[in-house]
Amino acid sequence: MDQRWFDPGFGSWVRMMGAEAGVEVGAMPGSTDVRWRIGSRDGGREVRAVGNPGDLCVTSRRRDANIEYMPDGRLSWTASSRLLAGGTRGEARAHHLDPPRSPWSAADLRYRDLPSADPGSGAAPLLLLHGFAGSAADWDGVAPLLAHDRRVLAYDHRGHGDSDKFGERSAYTFDHLSADLESFTERVLPEPFDLLGHSMGGVLALRYTLAHPDRVRSLVLMDTAAEPTSTPVQRVLSRGLNAVVGRWGLKPLLTLLKPLTRAPADASPEDLARRERQSRALAGMDRAAFVGCAQALGTYPSLVGRLAEVSCPVTVVVGEHDRRLRGAAEQFAAGIPGARLRVIAGAKHSPQTERPQDWLAAVRGHLAR
Repeated sequence: MDQRWFDPGFGSWVRMMGAEAGVEVGAMPGSTDVRWRIGSRDGGREVRAVGNPGDLCVTSRRRDANIEYMPDGRLSWTASSRLLAGGTRGEARAHHLDPPRSPWSAADLRYRDLPSADPGSGAAPLLLLHGFAGSAADWDGVAPLLAHDRRVLAYDHRGHGDSDKFGERSAYTFDHLSADLESFTERVLPEPFDLLGHSMGGVLALRYTLAHPDRVRSLVLMDTAAEPTSTPVQRVLSRGLNAVVGRWGLKPLLTLLKPLTRAPADASPEDLARRERQSRALAGMDRAAFVGCAQALGTYPSLVGRLAEVSCPVTVVVGEHDRRLRGAAEQFAAGIPGARLRVIAGAKHSPQTERPQDWLAAVRGHLAR
């Protein structure tokens, strides 16, 4: 029998009687729901159970687990593994001393880290947060050009790119995405930094800035909003689309979008590369992330009433033809003290790829403040 402390956020595995098996346990943020997974290193099954006092149990052909709330509030788990030879059982037991948190609350994030070409510049690092259905690759055309005098970082949100994919929509709330951002900055960016968020990434950037004003040196909000902007018709269409993706995956969506996103005959090589990158990013998404993040974008609590709390320098960037978010950009500029508004001529929702030189000029101007 092997006993060890449960590692919150990442789970704990034990070796029992020569067979490797284990359990991951945690509570969903803001609730009493308990999540736990039982399995082996190369596979297993996943179960969700409600965290009421008492035993919670799942049984498979060869593996069992029991979860119990102790009288002092600790969480206890017992994992067992039946071996084929003679049905021998091994058992391990551990106690969690603190309130458990979800293994889904801190994802393994794939990120890009560009060192400054001038380490002696003294400039703060810049963290770039991509939008819904994007990836860190969204910044490939501009990040190296910003790294001439500062460190530039960008990561794939959970369910996007090469970061962790959980296969369950409840893992894709703004609370989880924000927890990832907090975990990432604690580990990788201990010093104050400049923060830029695009679309969904902008919502996360604003939330983080409000929660950690001492950590953010300056903020760029790009083609984003302080509250959901979808109309009732758009919400109905979104629910229908989410139902399709949730049941059949992203392939039908990609087929539907193909004729709508086909490049014009005179498209530039840069435009062709951008479209190909966007298609790859969407195709590589966890279908649960598509549904979960889309739902989060349509339901997150308004932050309009807190805009005046933002005290760092802020620049609001928006594409000239991003009709849905032009009004939101003006709302930011009016509500955040000292905020500057930069409209990128000719751009739609992604100015960094549609008008990169104009976008770079706006961001460099901001960073020089």
